[in-house]
Amino acid sequence: MIPSLGKINKTNPDIFAREGCLHFQMGYRNSVPKIKNIQDLHILFYKDRNETCAAIGETKPELSQLPTSIESFFKIADNSGLTSFYLGKPLPLEPVTIEKPWGKEIWFSAIEERGVSKAGGVPINFLVDIFGDQMGCSHPPILLKILAPNPQPGLGELYFELHEKKTEVYIVTEVNKTSWPEGKGGIRMGFDKAKISEFESQEKFLEEYSSSVESYRECRNIIDSKIDEIKNTMGFGKDQILNPTAYQALLSKLDQSLIQKEKTLREQMNEYTKLHEIGIGDSIKGKPLVPHSLQHGVRVVEFQTPHYERYILSFGQKVVTQDHWDTREGLKKAKIQSVEIEEPKRIDKYQDILAEFDEFKVVRISLPAGGSYEIKPDSYCLIMGISGTTEFKGYSICTEDAFFVPTDNLLTFTNSGDRESCFLIAEES
Repeated sequence: MIPSLGKINKTNPDIFAREGCLHFQMGYRNSVPKIKNIQDLHILFYKDRNETCAAIGETKPELSQLPTSIESFFKIADNSGLTSFYLGKPLPLEPVTIEKPWGKEIWFSAIEERGVSKAGGVPINFLVDIFGDQMGCSHPPILLKILAPNPQPGLGELYFELHEKKTEVYIVTEVNKTSWPEGKGGIRMGFDKAKISEFESQEKFLEEYSSSVESYRECRNIIDSKIDEIKNTMGFGKDQILNPTAYQALLSKLDQSLIQKEKTLREQMNEYTKLHEIGIGDSIKGKPLVPHSLQHGVRVVEFQTPHYERYILSFGQKVVTQDHWDTREGLKKAKIQSVEIEEPKRIDKYQDILAEFDEFKVVRISLPAGGSYEIKPDSYCLIMGISGTTEFKGYSICTEDAFFVPTDNLLTFTNSGDRESCFLIAEES
């Protein structure tokens, strides 16, 4: 029979110190708002001299049979409706997709009320809160996303926003050829140096920029309110996100002189900011207090600190997550300067650093056909495939495959294919 500790409030390191199998139950108090607050979870833990694994679920497992091996443990867990996983091995990340007015975000390591990703079939918040100490991550992990903007100009631009605390890095993986025939997309980031120099002071620049944003916002509000009226007559919710074709159809019903006015005011507003050219493989560091907006048709992988604060300075559509812009408040904090995109730092012939912040760093590894590379991260890490196929720890990393790797893993990557493979590794600093 499997020994049981009964119901406990939190895990103790002693539970995981001895070999054998244990059962315990937890009244798990979820820290994510608007998600079922308390869940009664049943947990099985198994350890032998080589491996440590666990299983988790809401049904009580069969305790009469004591497992004698990893294989028998997994069989008991599966028969009991529990999800089993190794505590010391890489876990595939299972994303959730979040629709946005400008496109969609694909979250691989999110713990938020709008969506919680899974690792090895288990919600990440369970792993962090219950097994975090054993896996080297007892707090929300680095947030890994894919940003997939719509390809249409005007409908695929992200918010022009800044953050006080969040640091992030984008790695461009695709540039829509219809949107950008020359193969180079864009990101709006920072302010235009030449435009700043036109004014006698930074205060005067901010005054004129704020005025331009306000003129655009007033026009934007008129358009958005008219769109809401049409959506209401068609049975759509006023905050319902429509696909680009449906949205364009609604815009065609409006007075086109209003649409032209919006375009003119948007162009005038954007003259104050800097549009940078970016292409596939480029990496862009997003530092606190620097406003930025990824442009339409540019797909990126994003790593960021798990902060959810932002100031929206402007947006080319209705903001559905809040009822206002944060222009004046945000500009009080913004760095009013021109910024440049930094080149990655080469470490060796296979590896370069894309970003190195106080909180985390991201490296890119490119392996030639038949190549291999060994690395031992200093902390847990997240891995994302970019191109080709790379093998590690019994897994294949293909394009946009992602993994959570616990601490203390010596990682050997091998490319047995016939073309170069590329992947990213993010780890806490």
